[in-house]
Amino acid sequence: MVYCIKQIDIAAVTPEEEEEAVREVHLLASFDHPHVIRYYDSFVDDEMLHIVMEYAEHGTLIDRIKQQAGVPLPEDNAWRWALHILVGLNHMHTRKILHRDLKSANIFISASGDAKIGDLGVSRMLATNQKMAHTIVGTPYYLSPELCEGKPYNEKSDVWALGCIIFEMCTDGAHPFQASNQGALIMKILSESCSTVPKRYSEGLRDTVAACLTKDPKDRPDTWQMFNNANVQERALSLGVELPGRP
Repeated sequence: MVYCIKQIDIAAVTPEEEEEAVREVHLLASFDHPHVIRYYDSFVDDEMLHIVMEYAEHGTLIDRIKQQAGVPLPEDNAWRWALHILVGLNHMHTRKILHRDLKSANIFISASGDAKIGDLGVSRMLATNQKMAHTIVGTPYYLSPELCEGKPYNEKSDVWALGCIIFEMCTDGAHPFQASNQGALIMKILSESCSTVPKRYSEGLRDTVAACLTKDPKDRPDTWQMFNNANVQERALSLGVELPGRP
């Protein structure tokens, strides 16, 4: 078996960065799911923290998108990976964990072609009675409107990021909102409609992206509500992706 080892120089990092590394180790250790990168072990050697993880033979989703440059990604591929990410997110959210930095560079593709969520270093575990988080993290292109405004947020910010990822898969790596600087980008996310998915993709897929990118989090579906979407159910059935039932 081939493993991936993430190395972190704990002698040179700040206390906050060391804490983040330890958090990732603990989070990874808590997961055993086909659509979340598997953690195996960790050890410290010569002031280096080594995290032993599952190796994804086909790299990241952004790698695959770049390899497809100029060639539209088949709709079945986009649906399959979107469903894998959705199921993985649901597993995390059910355990009160938000990813908070979900993006195509943090989605890994296995030898069997399955998508797996990785890089949980900025994930946050919510206490059972805590509904909203407050710290702003994440990559600007994937930030939800509530994050852009510095408002409390919950698992629906990860669903927004999923919509951005599906949009990327359908547009040769473009983002639903683009601007020359972060300030302008945030203004677009807050006030403008997103770009549209090309019409070569089905109405069902385009509607799914639109649902994920609903600006008001109160109206945006969570992962359980996404599972109840007729388009999601139809594609999951046709592609053989099992959707979990409520516990």
